[in-house]
Amino acid sequence: MDIFGTLIARPFGWVFWAILQWINNYGVAIIIFSIIVKIILYPLQYKSKKGMIAQQRLQPKIKDIEARYKNDRTAYNNALQELYTENGISPMSGCLPMLLIFPIMIGLYRVIRQPLTYVFGQGKNLTEIMQSLVGQSTEASEALQGMIDGSAAVNEITIMRYLPTTSEFYTKMKFLGMDLTVNPSLKLDWLVLLPIISGATALLMTIISQKLQEKSTGVANEMNASGKSLLYTMPLISVFIGFTLPAGLTIYWIANNLLSIAQEYILQLQMGKLIREENEKAAIEEAQRKVAMEEARDRNREVQKQINNQSSKKKATPTKKYKLSRPTSKSDDDDDD
Repeated sequence: MDIFGTLIARPFGWVFWAILQWINNYGVAIIIFSIIVKIILYPLQYKSKKGMIAQQRLQPKIKDIEARYKNDRTAYNNALQELYTENGISPMSGCLPMLLIFPIMIGLYRVIRQPLTYVFGQGKNLTEIMQSLVGQSTEASEALQGMIDGSAAVNEITIMRYLPTTSEFYTKMKFLGMDLTVNPSLKLDWLVLLPIISGATALLMTIISQKLQEKSTGVANEMNASGKSLLYTMPLISVFIGFTLPAGLTIYWIANNLLSIAQEYILQLQMGKLIREENEKAAIEEAQRKVAMEEARDRNREVQKQINNQSSKKKATPTKKYKLSRPTSKSDDDDDD
């Protein structure tokens, strides 16, 4: 069974279809769809961010454990597990939600890239649809014939370009004057900006996410050489891929990146509030602990004082001495006889 298609892409395809019934414009629909998806996935993002920040705040203690048990792996693992248990943190709390989000994102990508299959439910009729379009113009015949005979991969966004306005699947593929069915190229037109904007927003999203996280946790996010390399490599890959796919997919990436930046601000505000509440709770508990310790010391001093007073009274009380009487001698009685 196609899990991504059946369980993820098709249900989200219904959402996209509903948007198109309201606004029949592919570019606008992508932006609205991205907003709805962000709202739906927000609880998972929140849980993932909460787990990641909780683990990041423990980094100083984790480093201390690493220093103390660097030669004893078993003791290190036990101490680390004890640290997580004391703080109520699962080591997978930051990763597990992201593992759930990853297949969902693959399904969403299918919705955007294969609208005829997952939005309109015409996956089994693609050949018939293309055959009905090849006779309309020479351009359509050249673009679709290879897909029909199998010499070229089927590109559903390209098929959408040639649908007549009378088709029940017709969707406006123009957005801000740009044809979203065309692959961006290095020609001097507006489409060339889309891959560049995609890479720039991806880089901006990563940098802002790190800065906001450092601000909320108060812990610097130290990156090694490979991490820094990845920080700049991924946006460059995004730019490269943007020139190989239809512009509609790049619009989706840009919208997703910008919404992720906005989401990051909202998440960090919530995380900051959560951290402040935890710090206040910890401060109250620490104050209560100190008061309890002071009260315990006062009670101990009072008990010790009473014990000392009792000891002093015992020492001050004089010991009563008893004089032993001697028995009367019987010799006197004998003399009288």
